[in-house]
Amino acid sequence: CKAGYEWEEKGYSCSECPADSYATSAMTECAKCPDNATTGSIAASTSLDACSCFAGFFLSNGICEKCPEGTYSSLEGAHSIDACISCQGGKVTDGKGSNSVEACICPAGLTEEVNGNCVKCAQGRYKTWLGNEECLACPILHGVVQLTTLNTESIKESECVCPAGTYVALGDDSCSACLEGMTCAVPNTTEAALSSSGGYAYPMAASGYMTRTEEPMTVYKCWTTSWCPGGPPGTCSHGRDANAVGCGSCPEGTFMRTNGDCTECDNRLVAVYISIAIAGGIIALSALAFIVNKKTATETKSMTNVLIVAALTLTAVQSMGVLSSLAVVWVEPVRSMLKVFTMMSFDLNVVQAECMIGQTPARSYGIRQLIAPMSCVYIVAIISIRSQFYEKVRVDVECVNAVGAVFQAFFVSILVSITLPFVCYSHPGDVGASMTSDPSIMCFSDPEHSLMIVVGCLSFLLVAAPFIALVGYATCRYRRSVSDSNTASRHLSLFRFLFFRYKPEVYYYSSLSLTRSCMICLLPALIRDAVAAQIVVLAMVLLFFLVLQLYLQPWRSDSANIVDASLSAFLIVILVSVSLVGDYGDAELVAGVSGTVVLLGLFSLSLVAVGHGVYKRLIPTPFFQKFVCHHKADAAAQARYLQMIISSRLHETCFIDSDHLSNLDDLLDVVRCKIGLLVVYCTSETLRRPWCAAEVTTAALTHRRVARIMTPSFCPPSSSEISEHNISNYIQQSDVSLDGLGIDPVSMARAFEWTLESLEVPEVVLSSQLQGLSKFQQVVDDLAKCGTISMTRLALSRSPTSPTSPLSPRPSPTPTTKVTTWVSDSSGARSERNHSDLGENMLIISSDPLDDEATAAAGIVAGKIGVAIVEHYKQGMSLLANLADPGGDAALEAVSSAKAVIIVLSKGSLHSPAQLSAIFTAVHIADTAHTLKVIPVFTPDFRFADSKSRVDHKAMEDGIDANELLHSLFKRIAIGIATHASDSVLDAQCKDIAHRLPRERPSEHRKVSTDGKFRPKLSVIRASNRSSTTSSRSDAVLLDMGDEGSVCSV
Repeated sequence: CKAGYEWEEKGYSCSECPADSYATSAMTECAKCPDNATTGSIAASTSLDACSCFAGFFLSNGICEKCPEGTYSSLEGAHSIDACISCQGGKVTDGKGSNSVEACICPAGLTEEVNGNCVKCAQGRYKTWLGNEECLACPILHGVVQLTTLNTESIKESECVCPAGTYVALGDDSCSACLEGMTCAVPNTTEAALSSSGGYAYPMAASGYMTRTEEPMTVYKCWTTSWCPGGPPGTCSHGRDANAVGCGSCPEGTFMRTNGDCTECDNRLVAVYISIAIAGGIIALSALAFIVNKKTATETKSMTNVLIVAALTLTAVQSMGVLSSLAVVWVEPVRSMLKVFTMMSFDLNVVQAECMIGQTPARSYGIRQLIAPMSCVYIVAIISIRSQFYEKVRVDVECVNAVGAVFQAFFVSILVSITLPFVCYSHPGDVGASMTSDPSIMCFSDPEHSLMIVVGCLSFLLVAAPFIALVGYATCRYRRSVSDSNTASRHLSLFRFLFFRYKPEVYYYSSLSLTRSCMICLLPALIRDAVAAQIVVLAMVLLFFLVLQLYLQPWRSDSANIVDASLSAFLIVILVSVSLVGDYGDAELVAGVSGTVVLLGLFSLSLVAVGHGVYKRLIPTPFFQKFVCHHKADAAAQARYLQMIISSRLHETCFIDSDHLSNLDDLLDVVRCKIGLLVVYCTSETLRRPWCAAEVTTAALTHRRVARIMTPSFCPPSSSEISEHNISNYIQQSDVSLDGLGIDPVSMARAFEWTLESLEVPEVVLSSQLQGLSKFQQVVDDLAKCGTISMTRLALSRSPTSPTSPLSPRPSPTPTTKVTTWVSDSSGARSERNHSDLGENMLIISSDPLDDEATAAAGIVAGKIGVAIVEHYKQGMSLLANLADPGGDAALEAVSSAKAVIIVLSKGSLHSPAQLSAIFTAVHIADTAHTLKVIPVFTPDFRFADSKSRVDHKAMEDGIDANELLHSLFKRIAIGIATHASDSVLDAQCKDIAHRLPRERPSEHRKVSTDGKFRPKLSVIRASNRSSTTSSRSDAVLLDMGDEGSVCSV
């Protein structure tokens, strides 16, 4: 048969080869195409080439081979492997012989993206089959914990494990949160941690934490991060003891260096260090005992500043040591510096003492508590030994001062040392807490810690508490002791260490400083673990006492105040700096709370300040009915006496600036809104004084009521002198800038013109016709009318020439012998009584009757000592200046029969015939008969005569020498009365005068006759060269000593 046909025996004919077969001309029958090949629908195929391989196959050596996995072929009749196309995008085929691109699918662990490429299943997802479907998420264990996979491209569900930060607890199939202070990889099990075997990663300590081998799942926090690098149980760095809690101690035979490394002990060096420390302590204590007990009067101001600054620096260094106990992150080199500063708190480890006493914290703590008492014993011993060689040594005073100085200088260290067992930090979970000073000791659970608690309480009760009580006692008793002359010296000597560094008015600052030290030391114990809160509270404490120190300025030198403030500021800066380092868990909460408190406080403070200002403006307090504007040099005593009379007679409050010494701006504010009447006491220099000029101008500008008191010494300025162009020259030059206070020349000129010339300003004249204190009483009576008569009526009713004006001087009364006696009623209030007769056993006060300032000073003395002596001077007291003839027989008779005589010495006393008569009479009787006591009192303007001053004399009857009488007066201890000082100072000075007064009349065994035997009469002869000014009076005083006519001149 021809090709494509085969012989058919049955029909003896050739028939076509069917489809999928072929026959060549040489073949008698048709052959089938190879497997996986076809001719399609074509029959009578004549050769093998007519057979084509299926799609997904290719012809090779007459056989149709399948396309390899990962390839496909959509062509039929492929004759080579090149026809098989590889899958793209990471896809594969599910076996060989793939015949289309759709057969390319993603393998297990991968899923198809939008662009057709395959990507790995994300961590926490898996896919177990071939296909383009999405990966499945790992299941949620017990509906709580979402499991995850170790890696991406997970192909089975069993690869889902507990996530990072969790672990599988022993005997539990759940995922537990990783413990604080540990790192948990995945998968992890407690069994692996307990066995330390490596099949799985197991929970390990994080950096700054450690676990012990016997307790791998109990986490301890390390006080210093560098001690614990983290890792498997029992991992510590720097050679530290891996069995100690928190790697908190070094092994036996080693000591801890400042950087935390444990180094092998060298006993020879340890002995040297301890010897140096003991020798240094002995030298320091000896020097301190000497320096503290050195006389203050011999100490120069510069050396006092050195001592104060040294003490402040020492306290600051100790406070820096306290900062090391805060749970903050300290960076180098600050960490090492703080470690050195702990030496001040008696840290024995600084001298490698653990090499001698071993790694026994309780023993080391007990020795630390003995350092302060042993120092006291040493100080008492050396002072006692010193007293055997120097008789002037007061053992009790010097011991109290030296021991007190040691405690004050090292109080922070003493208190820090005592509170060490109470300063703890917490470990993660419920493990407990460790001491910050010795982390290997567990707080309140370790027997060694219980022993330290007992020792600490005893140390506080026996060491710190007595010193705190002593400081409180000395501070509370200060005022009472100082005011008593019998106890003042001893109290100041005993407690010199507390008070000599501070200004007297801020004597209590030692107690404030002690309070600050206590708060700083106790803060780490009271606030535990809350680092941010510790920083904020400590900064607030330092800031509060910084503001208090700046307000009080307690130190005796400005440099010490600056150093104290600077050191506090440095500590605050350090706290601010350390707050920038570390991640503190409570930072956000503390910042929110503290920020809210500060903002509310700021807002509240602003409201209070504004409200207080408005209240003070609407209801000014304190309010004074009178304000006496005066010149201190000329009228300090007169202004003070006017104040006393206004208070006693008018029952009104009166302001004088001596009682309220402050800046001029504050005084002007009083004039603006806190007075009812400004009384301008016009003496020679009143209106030339800048302060007075400002007060008068302010009163005029604010429409205050004004009255003027004209004294004989006042000379009104001319219109040209007080014109707006010349008034600046009229006012005395000073460092006070009136322009800066809003007082310009134009305002001053108008105010002066209004004050001196306006009928709206009442005028009161200090009458020269009245005697003694009566002229001041008359002035007050006239001033009282300024409050009862309207200003307009008062001005209209007064005429400069009218003698009947309501405020015109009253006619001079007929001169009589009048005595003003101050007595006290049952309530203690002072009152005046006028007597026409002088009696015996009185208290006589002598002053220059021609000097109003001296008369007022005598009145002040009389008024302030009246209550104190009323029980002992039933006859009262007499001011000779009140008498019509202060140097007459009646006055001298009163002096002769007096119990005591107070001589008020002023600038004109030695030129006053009347007062010299009283002086010589009183001194003569006091020196010869001893029946009275003479007490000299001098005012600021009195000048004592020098040793060469004498009284030229001739022979005197009975050998009486005026020189001896005058010098005898000056030999007596005189008491100064500061008329320009505050009322409290005057009270103290007058109290001293009253204390000097005799309670009983002195012995009369040498009484001198008062029948005229000794009646010195003094007269004044005008010198030809006498100056016209009062201050340079050069009258020659002649003393008539009796019948012989002998005279002498002073």
